[in-house]
Amino acid sequence: MQFALAWSIALAATVLISPFTPALGGYLHYQLEPRDFPEVRVVAAWLFAAPFHAVRDGSLNVIDLATLDGIITFPSFHAAAAVLMGWRWLAVPLLRWPMLALNALMLISSVPVGGHYIVDVIAGSLLAILSIAAVLW
Repeated sequence: MQFALAWSIALAATVLISPFTPALGGYLHYQLEPRDFPEVRVVAAWLFAAPFHAVRDGSLNVIDLATLDGIITFPSFHAAAAVLMGWRWLAVPLLRWPMLALNALMLISSVPVGGHYIVDVIAGSLLAILSIAAVLW
């Protein structure tokens, strides 16, 4: 119950904050292409560029949620999810350390795979910590 509530708080806050902090992410900001990083096999960081620019220039005024790919950059919900799931797995002694390691990897990979800035990851992590604190309070 606490986990679901903390997750919901973090997700709602992310959805409410992100429209006021639109950002492209590091790869797109510096005009880097997927071919520049052949070791990064997930191209999610590049998928939202077209709708993002179309919304900004006014050529897109209806967003199709079925085709929307990762338009939120700040705060990083990947980071928030990693912190929240790490917190939740602390309660399972047998899987605690393996799951903490996996969630630490998700947190760290938010920058190179997700195309986030480090500040996005810090903000997402703080958002998760605040959500946990709110639930425990």
